[in-house]
Amino acid sequence: MQVWKKAVLVCAAMFSGVVAITLVAVAIWGGLETADRAASVIGSVVGLTGLILSLWALLASRTEGGAHASGVGAVVAAGSIGRAVTGDRNRLSGPPGSVPSATTSTASHAPIRADGDRSVAAGESIGDAITGEGNTV
Repeated sequence: MQVWKKAVLVCAAMFSGVVAITLVAVAIWGGLETADRAASVIGSVVGLTGLILSLWALLASRTEGGAHASGVGAVVAAGSIGRAVTGDRNRLSGPPGSVPSATTSTASHAPIRADGDRSVAAGESIGDAITGEGNTV
């Protein structure tokens, strides 16, 4: 998980805890009727915020689409990869491994990402993925 996502998750958890404690305090010292009204307003605001964030996430995932590679030597393909070789001083002999044929499409509609140095990702099958330095295959 990315650092900013962890930070948002921690902030949301802390905010939820503060709201829960505040509502309990209002219920104890302000009465149940006041706590009920406050909870209704807070629930409405949180519900609308959730709706907006859900729509934003849905639209963001649709616009990203496709395949994305980040990192030195990262390899990504929306379909299958026969052989992906990353790194230096690798010695290859012979043909690449066979790519398993998919009888039914199991490819996801989610974006395919290869994040990190020498990472390899494919939407379908990978025959060989050789990463690192000085491999003999």
